[in-house]
Amino acid sequence: MSLSPKGSGASAFRDGAARYSVLWLHCGCAALVALASLLVYYRCIGFGYVGIDDIEYVVHTAPVRKGLTPEGIAWALTSFRFSNWHPLTWMSYMLDVSLFGEAPGPKHAVNLLLHVCNSLLVYALAFRVMAGARHGAALLVALFFAVHPLHVESVAWVAERKDVLCALFYFAALHFHLDLQARPTVARYLRLQLACAFALMSKPMAVTLPVALLLLDYWPGARLRAPAGACAQIRNFCRLLLEKTPAILMSAVVCVLTIMAQRDAMSTTASVWVEFRLQNAVLSWVTYLRQMLLPLSLSPLYPLRPVDPVGQFLPAFGVLAGVVGLVCWRRRLAPWWFAGVLWFLLTLLPVIGLLQVGVQAHADRYMYIPSLGLLLAAGVSLSLSRGQWLRRAYALALILLVFQAGIAWIQVGYWSNTFMAYTRILDVTPDSWEGHVGLAAFHAEANDLEQSEFHARAALAIDSSNAFVYASLGNLLLARRDFPGAEASFRQALQINPRWTLAMNNLAVVLERTGRAAEAIDWYCKALAQDPALDGVRESAQRLRALPSGGGCDGR
Repeated sequence: MSLSPKGSGASAFRDGAARYSVLWLHCGCAALVALASLLVYYRCIGFGYVGIDDIEYVVHTAPVRKGLTPEGIAWALTSFRFSNWHPLTWMSYMLDVSLFGEAPGPKHAVNLLLHVCNSLLVYALAFRVMAGARHGAALLVALFFAVHPLHVESVAWVAERKDVLCALFYFAALHFHLDLQARPTVARYLRLQLACAFALMSKPMAVTLPVALLLLDYWPGARLRAPAGACAQIRNFCRLLLEKTPAILMSAVVCVLTIMAQRDAMSTTASVWVEFRLQNAVLSWVTYLRQMLLPLSLSPLYPLRPVDPVGQFLPAFGVLAGVVGLVCWRRRLAPWWFAGVLWFLLTLLPVIGLLQVGVQAHADRYMYIPSLGLLLAAGVSLSLSRGQWLRRAYALALILLVFQAGIAWIQVGYWSNTFMAYTRILDVTPDSWEGHVGLAAFHAEANDLEQSEFHARAALAIDSSNAFVYASLGNLLLARRDFPGAEASFRQALQINPRWTLAMNNLAVVLERTGRAAEAIDWYCKALAQDPALDGVRESAQRLRALPSGGGCDGR
C-alpha cells in the first residue's frame, strides 16, 4: 500500500525533527563534557613551568626555542632526547613557540584543548559502542574521563603533552577502525594507518594500538567470532592480523627505536631484579584498579620500594587473578567487561615496569589511555540497567563523579608550581629522596640555602648511593662557593651515572670557576657529545675556547 504525499511529508517532517532533536542532544552532551573539563582545569592556564622536565623540554631544548623550522623538524625526527622518540610531540612544542613564544600559559591551554577533544572523542566512542542505547550512559563515560584525577598529570603537566597528543590520534584511530568495520574502503583503511602513525610519533605507548583494534574486533565488532572449527577460527584470526599488518610493523619499528632511546635509562635500573619487576607489575595493576574507583593519595611520583611478598604481592595477585577469572567466566554474557579488562591490562603492558625505566613504581599519567577500557565497560553495564537498578546506578555514578571531580580539582593545584609538586611527593611518600632533591634545587634557585641544605642532607640520609642525591648536594655546595666539596659531589654523581649531562655541565662550571679552563672545556664537550641540543653548554665551551659563534667542541 502506497503512502499519500501528505503522509510522506508528515513522516519526513517527523524524521527531520527527530534528527534535529538528537543533534541538539549530542551538542548539549558535548557542551557538558567541555564545561566539566574547563571547570576542573581552567586554573592551569595561569600556571608556570614545573621544575620536573618542563623547563628542560621547552626552555633548555634549543630546537624547540627556535620554533617550527625545517631544521627543527629534522632534529625532532632523529632525536632521542630524554630517552624517547616522539617527533610529533617535539613539533607541537615548536609550533607553540612559533605562535605564542616561550610563555607557559599557552602551552597549558593547548594541553587543555587536547584533553577536551579527547573527552569528546570518548563520548562519541561510548555512544557508538553502546549502539546509541542511552545518551546518559555515554555522557557519564565521557565525564568520568574528563574529570578523573588520574588524568590530571597528563593535562596539567606541560612535559606530558605527549600523553594528550598521542591519545588524540589513538582515539581517532579507534573511530576510523569502527568506520572500517562498518564499510571497508581503501580511503578508510589509509586514514586508519595515518592515525596510527601519528599516535606512534606522539608517544611510544601507542604500540598497543594493534591490540586495541583487535579488542574492538572482539567487542563490539564480533569479528573474532568465526564458524565452528579450529581451522576456520585460525583463518579468521590471521585475516584480522593481516589487516593490521601496517600498524603492527609501525609499532615494531617504534619499539626498536624506543629501546635504542632508553638503553641508557634502562641501564641505570638494570639492578632491579626481574622477580621484583613482576611483583611490582602485579601490585601496580591492582593499585590502578583501586585508584580508578578511589583516587586518593595521588602523587606526581610513586618511588620504587621493596614489595612485601606476603602482605602486598599475594593479596594483589589474588585480586588480579579473581578479576581476570571472573571476566573470563562471564565473557559470553558480558563481553564488554572481558574486552575492557583486557584493554586495561594490555595497554598498560609497555609501562607496567617489566622493562624498568626511571625511578617510579607506577604513574598516574600511564592510565590516560588504559582507563578507557574500564570506563566503556562500566558505561555499557550502566546503559543495560533497568527499573530501580537504573535509578540507583545513575545516582551512585553521579555521586562518584562529583567526588572524583573534587579530587581532580585539588590535584590540579599540586601542579601549579615546583614547590607544590615536590611537597606533594613528600606528603604522600615522606621517605622520598626524589622529593627532597627537588625541593633542594627549588630552594637553591630561590637563594634559600638553609632550606636547600636541609633537603639535600635529608636526601643523602635516605639514599647515599644515588647520583641525583650527590648532584643535589653538589649544587648546594656550589651555591655556597664550596668548590672542593661541590667538585667531589659531582664526580661522585658521575661515578654512579657516567653519562649524566647535567652533572657533567655542573662539574665543568666548578672547574671553570676554580681556574681550570682546559678541564672545564673537556667536561662541557663530553656533555655535548651526549646531547648536542644543549645550547647553554655549547655557549660555555665557546666562551672558554673563544670559538666563533656556532662552533663546537671540535672547532667546527
